[in-house]
Amino acid sequence: QSASSATILEQCSRMQAHIDYQTTRARVVANRLSPGSAADVKNTAEEVIGAMSRLYHSRNVTFETFVERSLMVACDTQDLQELLGNLADNAGKHARSRVVINARRREKGMIEITVEVDGAGLPPEAHEVVFEVGQRWDTQEAGSGLGLAITRDLVSLYGGSITLASSSLGGLLVTITLPSAAADARHA
Repeated sequence: QSASSATILEQCSRMQAHIDYQTTRARVVANRLSPGSAADVKNTAEEVIGAMSRLYHSRNVTFETFVERSLMVACDTQDLQELLGNLADNAGKHARSRVVINARRREKGMIEITVEVDGAGLPPEAHEVVFEVGQRWDTQEAGSGLGLAITRDLVSLYGGSITLASSSLGGLLVTITLPSAAADARHA
């Protein structure tokens, strides 16, 4: 009986993750229809890093941020928190000791945010797999396989892009670009 209870709990957890995924997508679409959203990258990154530093303290993972001041992306703050939270959490899970978040202005009104880790990284053949709903490369880790799918969808819905590559730290480098908010464009 306990095995069937565990199976039911696992299925309920997966269903809840899919509901959360669809709810997030619907919220983003609604936010895109109401222009003027802007999120402060530095403040949001520091909030996320604070939470992740506490979460991964026992593993001695250090989170660092190098974010230019006054960077504003055309994105809802809650969605930017989710984006950075998903990326930093994945990085924390796979880091040996260090996660670095950088953000800077790019050409054509875009902001580039990178998250890199000193862990094992991913082979190139895994780069597309990890973005698929419900798919994970590391099946030993707990999770629904939705974090990177949600991240890719959020970035795409806001008119940005996301890529994976090898980090100079030895692990994975995730690069997202998002449109700069109107307030930020004045600083470009």
